[in-house]
Amino acid sequence: MDSSDKHSDKRREWSVVNHKQLLPNGYVMKWDEGMLKQCESVGECYHEWIDHPKLRRVRMFDSDFVEAGSFTPWWVVPCLYIPWALLELDLSYQDFTHSVDRQSVIVEWLHTQLHIPFLALSLGLFLNGWVLWTLFEYFVHKHAFHWMPPNAAWNLAHFVGHGMHHLTPTDEYRLVFPPAVSFSLGIVMRSLFYLIFPFAVRSAMFGGFTLGYACYESVHYLAHHCPVGHYLQERFKHHSAHHFNPRKQDKLFGVSTQIWDVAFGTYA
Repeated sequence: MDSSDKHSDKRREWSVVNHKQLLPNGYVMKWDEGMLKQCESVGECYHEWIDHPKLRRVRMFDSDFVEAGSFTPWWVVPCLYIPWALLELDLSYQDFTHSVDRQSVIVEWLHTQLHIPFLALSLGLFLNGWVLWTLFEYFVHKHAFHWMPPNAAWNLAHFVGHGMHHLTPTDEYRLVFPPAVSFSLGIVMRSLFYLIFPFAVRSAMFGGFTLGYACYESVHYLAHHCPVGHYLQERFKHHSAHHFNPRKQDKLFGVSTQIWDVAFGTYA
């Protein structure tokens, strides 16, 4: 058997026929039933399974009602989180201007000695928060989304977090986290920012971070489904390679920017 026949057989191993997929471990994955209950049965084939993407929708739940509730249109994210980000920016400016006695030493020095307006400080910190998001995006994608489940019982956690997207990357209603999840995580991250950063600084930094998240989810969707213009075409090229090129599935972790891939050696 020549190499082309071997590759053909390998592709057939992962083919879905009549909503059924025979896996190398003998389990028959039923694509017309909920995937979540079947994740553990994939066993050690899990990562190889999700690395053979399908251009179709995956069904998560058996219940049609629950299944419909799991869909999230991409535009929900910018509609929710851009206003939140701008409110945090405004809160930062208000804190700077109306609570001068509570400013950190550095902020006081920048304002009184360098005469930097409070609005400029808020905007600069807001931009820093956005840059911080791009770094966070890179490390979460690389280390949280691409971790190796230690056993079959952990397949479900990985599948919900990111595996499902790698299995069916073109499913437009499964590209963004549902608001119930993302908003809860947003509250946790806001609490961390308020613990780490000084008064007024924390609001601007978290606002920029939140805007970064809204941009990330929007760019992610548009790169998959509407890559119009040079920037989105570049995102489409790199992100498609991450999904469909086996040599680059452990590279190109940046979605909204490739700057951290270049910095940390995962660009090539």
